[in-house]
Amino acid sequence: MSMHQMSYEVKFLTPAFLGNAEQNGQWRTPPFKALLRHWWRVAVAQEYGNDFEKMRQAEGRLFGHAWLKDGAGKAWASRSKVRLRLDSWEEGALTTDSWPNGKFKQVATTRDGKGRVRSDVYLGYGPVLPPSKSEGRKTVELGHKAIAEGKSVTLRLLAKTMPEERQAVGDAMQLMHWFGTLGSRSRNGWGSLESFSEDGRIVAVNAMPRNPLLNRIVQPWQKCLRTDWASGVGSDDRGPLIWVTEPYNDWWDSMNRFAQILVAVRRTAKNHKSGKIGGIHLLGYPAGGSWKVNNWGEQSRLASPLRFKVVKWEGKLRGMVFHVPYSIPKPLRAKLSPADARWLNENQEQVWIEIHSLLDKERTLFRANQVRAGQ
Repeated sequence: MSMHQMSYEVKFLTPAFLGNAEQNGQWRTPPFKALLRHWWRVAVAQEYGNDFEKMRQAEGRLFGHAWLKDGAGKAWASRSKVRLRLDSWEEGALTTDSWPNGKFKQVATTRDGKGRVRSDVYLGYGPVLPPSKSEGRKTVELGHKAIAEGKSVTLRLLAKTMPEERQAVGDAMQLMHWFGTLGSRSRNGWGSLESFSEDGRIVAVNAMPRNPLLNRIVQPWQKCLRTDWASGVGSDDRGPLIWVTEPYNDWWDSMNRFAQILVAVRRTAKNHKSGKIGGIHLLGYPAGGSWKVNNWGEQSRLASPLRFKVVKWEGKLRGMVFHVPYSIPKPLRAKLSPADARWLNENQEQVWIEIHSLLDKERTLFRANQVRAGQ
């Protein structure tokens, strides 16, 4: 095996909340490696027949491990064959003073329209803090410095791998360009990144619907629900479950649209409930104070399989919504009552059918495979 270097320019299209030890935004390699591994699993999932254990063993041999066992059952360890380098570890400089406060719209979060919150707070609660008399905030503030949109670095991958392993890593980088986001609240579109390779191997987002790689990672969404990990992008009889908005000039317009869509999606999910479990829990956990599942405890976390990202599409910014389906993990399912677990098994598909239908009907939201050039 020879050492091979792949270089990429990586840029954020929306502000990124990448926390260092002080929780200030900073370019760091660990989040990039975690994201690379995530999309590597999606890239190779069907090659391993969605066999998670078999795939994890391959992941350990490629990215490093301390838990695999040899033929005699003895644990052994190895270093990663893939090393990441950034040309800068600069801290972010985006603060409350430079935050575009006047650009964010209010969204109605209650059915009567009285509960309203600004879209940046709704999508970024935690890094983005609302006004609070008790905490001394008169306006919306950033909790810590963030990395501003438009900032970029060079990311180098040094891979001592076989050609097929190197291809899978390259595919993962391509998927990061199409779908990748980094940092806190990244599933809501913060930290949307794009990347460009020196040799031009990265395929543009608008060419994604016709690319063979997308066809390889797309799976029927009901099949994906048989796993409790992200094994692919879902599809139905209309094609991949990827929607894009109309074009926008500025990133905050996409975030305003995301907030409207997420409110509608959550409202649809909340229509389904039985006992302690409901459709809202399919969109992640914690799910809000009134949707607490006591048996899951205070530390349980579940990321939403419905994700948001801002992308560059033919020179314009668009919001993209996509579904990477998976079921609620077995450890959390095991803590549900038998009745709640049965309700989940019998109703989760219907919840997703209604969410997909809602997205198909949303004004200015289109399936990515149906958007024509220049539209």
